[in-house]
Amino acid sequence: VSNHNLRNQALYIADAGVEYAIYQLRNNKNWAGTGGQIAFPSGSGNNYNVTCSNISGKITITSIGSLATGEQITLEARASATGSVSPYNIKIIYWREL
Repeated sequence: VSNHNLRNQALYIADAGVEYAIYQLRNNKNWAGTGGQIAFPSGSGNNYNVTCSNISGKITITSIGSLATGEQITLEARASATGSVSPYNIKIIYWREL
């Protein structure tokens, strides 16, 4: 049960990284960057590291959620951005655990 809970915590932290990227893309649909290593919650020792590539409108988000205990989960999401002004509409095409 403890391992399952740790895995789920890492999954939720990785998902927070995907949500961070979606937030950035809603404000700038051409955003292709990194969120770096962000503590979540602050001071916990847990973090996510998110990167986003945006090549010709094909958006790939990769987020690694890491716990202070060493548990780690990687998520990948593919998305598209539409609209002519911010906030842009971001549609997740697929989301998977790597």
